[in-house]
Amino acid sequence: MYHRSLGPDGRLQADHRSRVLCEHHEDWIVLVGERAELVSAKHYGPRFGAYSTMNSLASDGGLAHLFDRWHTMQEKPGCRLVTTAGVNGPAKLLIDISNHLGKLRRAGAELSVEDAMKDHLQSFGKALLKHCTALGGRWQPTGSVLSPGQLDEVMRFLSVFRFQRSPEQDVIRDAAPTRYVKPVLDRLASTAPPVAVWDEVLSLFRERMQAAGPTPTGRLPDVLTDDRGPTTATASEREGDLQNRIVTLDEIDATIRIAIRSFEIVRSDPAETTMIVPDFYEDVWTAEGLSIGGTVRAAEVAALTTTSRPGLSRVDAARRNSALTTLGLALQAKSVFTALNGEALLSATLHIIYKQEVGRWPTGDRADRMLFEAADAHLRFRRQPHGSALGPLTRFLTGLAASASPRIPAALDSFVTRQGEQIGDAHDLFSRRREKPAWLLIDLGPESLGEQGRLAEITWWLHQAGETTEPTTVRVHGGENAMRQAIRELLERMPMHRPLRVDIAAPASLLAGGIDQWLVHEVDGELEPIGAECQVRMRWSQRLHEPRLQRRVTERARDEPWDDRPPVATATELSAADSGAGWLGKRKERAFLVGGDPTGSGSGALRAALRIGFGFVFWYDRYITPDLRAATMRAIRPVPPQARRTALPELPEITSLVPTVIWDDPDGRDGYPLPTSALTENP
Repeated sequence: MYHRSLGPDGRLQADHRSRVLCEHHEDWIVLVGERAELVSAKHYGPRFGAYSTMNSLASDGGLAHLFDRWHTMQEKPGCRLVTTAGVNGPAKLLIDISNHLGKLRRAGAELSVEDAMKDHLQSFGKALLKHCTALGGRWQPTGSVLSPGQLDEVMRFLSVFRFQRSPEQDVIRDAAPTRYVKPVLDRLASTAPPVAVWDEVLSLFRERMQAAGPTPTGRLPDVLTDDRGPTTATASEREGDLQNRIVTLDEIDATIRIAIRSFEIVRSDPAETTMIVPDFYEDVWTAEGLSIGGTVRAAEVAALTTTSRPGLSRVDAARRNSALTTLGLALQAKSVFTALNGEALLSATLHIIYKQEVGRWPTGDRADRMLFEAADAHLRFRRQPHGSALGPLTRFLTGLAASASPRIPAALDSFVTRQGEQIGDAHDLFSRRREKPAWLLIDLGPESLGEQGRLAEITWWLHQAGETTEPTTVRVHGGENAMRQAIRELLERMPMHRPLRVDIAAPASLLAGGIDQWLVHEVDGELEPIGAECQVRMRWSQRLHEPRLQRRVTERARDEPWDDRPPVATATELSAADSGAGWLGKRKERAFLVGGDPTGSGSGALRAALRIGFGFVFWYDRYITPDLRAATMRAIRPVPPQARRTALPELPEITSLVPTVIWDDPDGRDGYPLPTSALTENP
């Protein structure tokens, strides 16, 4: 499956939609687009022999359970038995009938068998009745004969069933790397040992299979309950609950590539790891013959660390030792960074992970400088009594690993051990960072509804576990109060066992009226603003209903420099805003705006700014004073330009006034794109 999804250039094709669900219904469910195949694995060892009877296939071979799951899922999935055992006798004949029916199905022909074969189908049906207790209530054969309808059901099952012989488990270790991994490595032009790559991928599947655990509902169908009564969970919501058991092709791809990088690093000499000399400790580097901006090898730093420089004062000697120790630690981290293919991460991603794990923004743009700063913070942290907690550099590397890989690479485990830290702590942090939040997008309707004074519909999409639900529309009657209640009920239906991000697309009148402060989130019987837990962002709903407006903000977002001087719209500058001319109309290359209501007259100025194409807006409910402008700039300035598109909406209160943050990013949020239906199905 993975090999077939690789393009001629060795990259995973963008249109693949394959994943594997572990330990649910069967050992695995292989999902390719909208198609699913239930896979049962039976490895009994060489002493078992072969399946020879219908009963042995139904019980030991697990076909009775496969049949039950296939029927429960409305006969939609395919089914496969992967086993080390062979078949002979009546069981072999049944497999031959299955192959025959499969050919008929694929050819679009009517399913049928010769009369002589129907007795074998009758025998298999009786074996199913014997070993599948759930059939007792559905099948009630007359005497010992199945009805024509029941025989047809058996044929439909056999037409989608595949029997696959697998090598014995002690052979798989030797055969699988050559049979399955070597062709992949050839396509990727890698000389990494197939066994090492196979072990990494196998470990990924073992982790997901062990992640099954008990379900809170005891394997019963999940039910969401609200004021209107019980509602069966949607397919997307159920898949979200199973996220920890799913292995995607993207995760397999990342695991393979990191295994390859790890092999290349192990094969290379660690002493040859290099990094750029940072512009800290300039006096130390100059004295040691190193130039800022040049490269230095780990071997050079190790040699300098083991020698002393005579004539230095105690303070200068300590400073030299601190600089070289920090540089040496940063070089150790660089090898892990390289194994993670950290160079492929976006600069914005590096900045945001650094801030989350180290606790402050980095002062530079390059990865080498970030590693040095994190190493410096790490050594300072270790001088304090923090017990066994992970240091900043370890946290930074673990956060990067969670962004780049489905599992912690061995290089990071080794780094953690060398720091005297607990591998379990790193794995726990990794698991928490891998837990991707769900994203709820709520559309409150176009401007025309708000103008008419009626709010008739709420449409919403839920993104989780790599999937997006079909749009769901709820009709609302009764104005804003009814809308508040509808949003409250919608939030109560959301799966809150994982982080939830919420974007609300609203007409300009609601955006200017502080909809982000609506009390709709119930906690311990009290109502809180929706943003209390959900990191809410606001959007302008008209863009979802008018593609020309969406194109405007897309073009501006591409050109936005995200510098320290966003346009600031004061009362004077907004005097001609309603016409779209004047000051706003001249800022054609900007998407980021700081502004406020110049007159307190409503949403006219805000709507004009949004119509022109500003998509990233801090909007106050009053005009911008010089003090407010200065406070806003002070809050923006510490956030690196590369991270502002993502991080600015989470700014704390800038002053005693809290702006409405309208963050209409056309790329979506947290890696989830805007659903196509939101841009094409709306009128």
